[in-house]
Amino acid sequence: MSHFIPYIYSIPDNVPVSQELEGLEALEYQMSRNLETLRERHKAEKFGKTFKGMVYNVFGRLFAVYCIIRIISVSALPRMVDVRELTAL
Repeated sequence: MSHFIPYIYSIPDNVPVSQELEGLEALEYQMSRNLETLRERHKAEKFGKTFKGMVYNVFGRLFAVYCIIRIISVSALPRMVDVRELTAL
């Protein structure tokens, strides 16, 4: 296996070293961003398993249901009220 590694990581002759370096730096940046995202997800998952996190999630879901009900009620209101009734007042 070790004799394949130089062939896998060798730089082609037609690619300048500066371009290869830029590509590797971009890869390093993207991998560090992915690592940060994974750490944040892990932290959020650990918080969600605590009592405080569970309470937070329950209130978040209740708020989401409340928002959905409000959106439905507001979008259904114009169909329930006749516009001519409002202008007659």
